[in-house]
Amino acid sequence: MGHQKIKPEIIEKILLILSGKLENIQAITEQSRQDVIHGDMKQEGKYDTRAIEAGYLAGAQKKRLEILELEIEQIKNLELESSPIVVPGSLVKVTQGNDFKNYFVTFATGGFKVLLSNKTEIIVISSVSPVGKSLSGKKNNDFFEFKTPKTAIELEILEIN
Repeated sequence: MGHQKIKPEIIEKILLILSGKLENIQAITEQSRQDVIHGDMKQEGKYDTRAIEAGYLAGAQKKRLEILELEIEQIKNLELESSPIVVPGSLVKVTQGNDFKNYFVTFATGGFKVLLSNKTEIIVISSVSPVGKSLSGKKNNDFFEFKTPKTAIELEILEIN
């Protein structure tokens, strides 16, 4: 790790994943929209709420689509310059004993891993996730605590890029 050269590869892989999600949600949104306007959705009785429910689903999918489009735009515009503290765009190597992890911090997107061409696994986290909040503003050699439902785990920051 430790090289600025891998950040563009991380961004490329994140955008590939998000683009796939975007295509999927676009298809679901269009299907939901079609369900709302389709003739079979006409109310068949006073308790038939299929059209209303399909409308709610279409609205929710449209909102998720807008959020995902915003996340993609944020990733494209993410500042990749090194910072002495953890901020969105930081690549952070941490350790817990002999276990090492690499985190890439974004504004809002996260919860998945990308595998780089050099076989390095990167965990993509958002700055508002529990780990992201714990890392935010920390420096090299800082310790931070990440709380799980069962325990608290202490980690050390080895490197920030």
